[in-house]
Amino acid sequence: MGWVNYEVVKVVGAATGIVGVSMALAFGRYERVIRERLFPERQPHQAYSQLRMITYAVWTAALIGLCAWLYALAVTPRA
Repeated sequence: MGWVNYEVVKVVGAATGIVGVSMALAFGRYERVIRERLFPERQPHQAYSQLRMITYAVWTAALIGLCAWLYALAVTPRA
């Protein structure tokens, strides 16, 4: 696959994975504070549900980034 720059995939995948994991862990750790400060007008179960969906989306992005990084490491053409 000549159109893929594996170095870019490695860097972007690693950054996405690291940032995604750290954001998901922060959301999990400070869930109550985020729910009370960012969603005060919502019912508690609505705020919890919305924050949970955001956390799942961040975990999904982190997993995709880590998979892209691992793929780039495994498939990088040898010179």
